[in-house]
Amino acid sequence: MADVTEEKGRKKGRKEEKLLSCQEILLSQLWLRFGRVPRPLEQVIRTTNDIARLDAWLKNFATADTLADVGIAALPEE
Repeated sequence: MADVTEEKGRKKGRKEEKLLSCQEILLSQLWLRFGRVPRPLEQVIRTTNDIARLDAWLKNFATADTLADVGIAALPEE
């Protein structure tokens, strides 16, 4: 039983680590290309718990000419 609990804890930790990593990479790249990231957009990124959504924004970033092209809504979706 302890092994199952430990494995769940490790999986949760890895997911949280990936989530934080995606958030930080996206913010860093946006800052490097576009300069200051508006606080509402930063908050949306930092509160997004969907790794697929963060990955999509990172992919959009690769071809974005403007911050708006990345497709991050100013308000978090509920």
